[in-house]
Amino acid sequence: MAANIQVVKIGKKDIPDVILLLRKIVGKLDEAQLMNVLITRMDSPYYMYMYGKLDGQIVGIIEVQYRKELQLFGMREYGFVPTIYVMPSHRRQGVGAKLLSLAAMWLKNVGARQVVVLSGPKDEGLNPFLQSQGFAPDQAKFVKPLV
Repeated sequence: MAANIQVVKIGKKDIPDVILLLRKIVGKLDEAQLMNVLITRMDSPYYMYMYGKLDGQIVGIIEVQYRKELQLFGMREYGFVPTIYVMPSHRRQGVGAKLLSLAAMWLKNVGARQVVVLSGPKDEGLNPFLQSQGFAPDQAKFVKPLV
């Protein structure tokens, strides 16, 4: 595991660097929409965005959501990680583990009782990583396009 890992909560000053990273990950993106989402959510008590740096270079990102929902059987408080990504050239060096660990710490502090990370067959590298971090498969997800 690399010793020089930094995790930074994304602030307004970090948005240009985040856009560069996301452009590397997904290619073309709607920068105005991304900036709007980040600026709108970064001060919310329900969202946390962090990036990971390895030797001064931004190489990973995580989006974390705290959800508090009143359901038929009572209140459910949990964390949801819709996005965690580390550049392939920097994987297996502890960046993802540190991002996930700090996300779990934040979620526990705000009241979440569990963390949910969605993964599927296309996320072959993510599944073993999540299991190494103490996550276990919980249920199947069925999707039907509404076209």
